[in-house]
Amino acid sequence: MQKGLSAGAGLLAGVVIAVVLAVGLMVFIAPQFLGNINQGGININGGNEGGPGITDTAVCLGGQTQSYDPNCYDTRAPGTALTEAYLIYRQVGEVAWTAGTEGTAITALETGKDYEFVYGISLTDFTDNAFGPHVIVRNLPCIKVESTALYQDAAASAVTTTFFNQNDAAAFASIGSGTDTTVSFKEQATSKVIYGNPYIKNDALMTDIDSGHHRKAYPNCACIQANDTTHDTASVFSYIKDANGVRVDMNRISVPTALAAATGDVSWCFESPVISDTDFRQYYGLDIATVSGGPLDDGTLTIYAGDYYIDSDTGALAWGCETNAGAVIGIGTPETGTLDESA
Repeated sequence: MQKGLSAGAGLLAGVVIAVVLAVGLMVFIAPQFLGNINQGGININGGNEGGPGITDTAVCLGGQTQSYDPNCYDTRAPGTALTEAYLIYRQVGEVAWTAGTEGTAITALETGKDYEFVYGISLTDFTDNAFGPHVIVRNLPCIKVESTALYQDAAASAVTTTFFNQNDAAAFASIGSGTDTTVSFKEQATSKVIYGNPYIKNDALMTDIDSGHHRKAYPNCACIQANDTTHDTASVFSYIKDANGVRVDMNRISVPTALAAATGDVSWCFESPVISDTDFRQYYGLDIATVSGGPLDDGTLTIYAGDYYIDSDTGALAWGCETNAGAVIGIGTPETGTLDESA
């Protein structure tokens, strides 16, 4: 009898210990587990922390009202706010976009949901705005004040294009009939402005376009337009040089709709890097036809800025140098230079 009591007591004690351990474990892990569920922000694996006095959770607590405040600043001038108002957003999975305003809190969103934001464009205006990123905010928090970096856009007047002939001199190219030669243009923007959206390069949600020929890393479009009689286009080429002086070939891409060829001219285009205040050269291999007298008239270089836009047929976010309807985007008036082939 005494032995039976001892066994029962031991069993009861074991149960009590197990319960205590289980409760303790729950107390220890619950805050961390709930924290991972409730946190919100841009980081796909968990949210960014909120600022002082802000509860950065996906659930609005008593007295709180959902508020997402998309503030913007100038990337090239930290601390300087950008006042360009364009911003669009939608819940991930939806088709329709909603227009927002940079610097104005959005209060009609669902907490805990994923949202897609594009800075620098409106629902219909895709030109001459600050260049901004395309981001996904995961698990939208109740209250969030975001700070997003944008680039000031460079008008064509803020870009300098300088022609260099086959002898690497800033002078006209004296090219004989039937001669293949390589010329170049140096591109540079004024201080702290950008020509073309640099965020496209690293946008994991976007893909290369034009059957893969137009790569995200080189979102601009550089087009040569010259005399059809004196220029063959079958073997033309283009390249740039990286920071180590290594040649990087630029793919040939489709000619934008806006580039209407004049009578007797032919156009050909290549992908091209974003233009900043750090200059670079883009080289163009010309195939001069065998004709009497050779090329006697100048050609034109036109550079279109790459940017985001909304496909008017599908509502999808896309990028390029023109919309699906053939309208120019990025910079409304493209940068031009002279292919100087005449004395």
